Amino acid sequence: MSKVIEQTNSPKITEEQLLAAAKELNSAHKIVDEIDEKLFKLFAMGTESVISPTCAVFGGIAGQEVLKAVSSKFTPIDQFLGIGYIEALPTEPKIALTGDRYDPYRMIFGNEQQEAMQNLRYFMLGAGALGCEMLKNWAMMGVATKGNGGVIVTDMDSIERSNLNRQFLFRDKDIGKMKSTAAGEAAKVMNKDIKIEAHTNRVGKESENIYNDDFFTQLSGVCNALDNVQTRLYSDQQCVFYKKPMLESGTLGTNGSLPDDYSISYRKLLINSRSTRERYSTMHIT
Repeated sequence: MSKVIEQTNSPKITEEQLLAAAKELNSAHKIVDEIDEKLFKLFAMGTESVISPTCAVFGGIAGQEVLKAVSSKFTPIDQFLGIGYIEALPTEPKIALTGDRYDPYRMIFGNEQQEAMQNLRYFMLGAGALGCEMLKNWAMMGVATKGNGGVIVTDMDSIERSNLNRQFLFRDKDIGKMKSTAAGEAAKVMNKDIKIEAHTNRVGKESENIYNDDFFTQLSGVCNALDNVQTRLYSDQQCVFYKKPMLESGTLGTNGSLPDDYSISYRKLLINSRSTRERYSTMHIT
């Protein structure tokens, strides 16, 4: 890639340029037996685009490296680091740029995928650290900005000063406000078109008159941003019953957790052994 930039004086790289440079380098140094042309085609799709989720990942890594540098306490990254989710890319995307803020996503995922994202209707449980990060990314991506799309976010907590160091959508002026309301307002500053409905309800048996059959059948999916296992398991149960996809992740200190495989349910994937049950029964994620 650096060779192509040197030749063209531009970071914009076509599939043909990238593949030609790779073949030239491989011919000179015999790095692999055969060039994977499909891999280079997929890589070239993203060379002209900057998208929010990727920025979030590298921003988190860079932020952690800064903390290492100023504290002189931990070992910095001292190797090449690559992150790739080729399985997320469509094989032959239909791309027609419109000149709006979402063109970088269209260039990678195609118009159909972007249209689908803009019409998503998601239920988010929790508006703390995870919820703030998800709402920020969704606002940048254009999720829930068209048609019947929308984000329904619920959180029973109000904002405290101690939240401000990690729940970055909140500021001093928000202390005392409900998290779901303040997070929704902050996301709309980033993207005025995102449709967010803020609730302050506990999710469980006691709110099934609100989050009922009609509510769940209209959803595209559910996103957990929770701080307790019990509500996670209830959310999982509802998603299995209504056949809705569920996004699940967590944090503990500087560690993040994300299931590395797909499963029919959170319970089956994670709560399937005594050691795992014990670990998750004591874990509180904010």
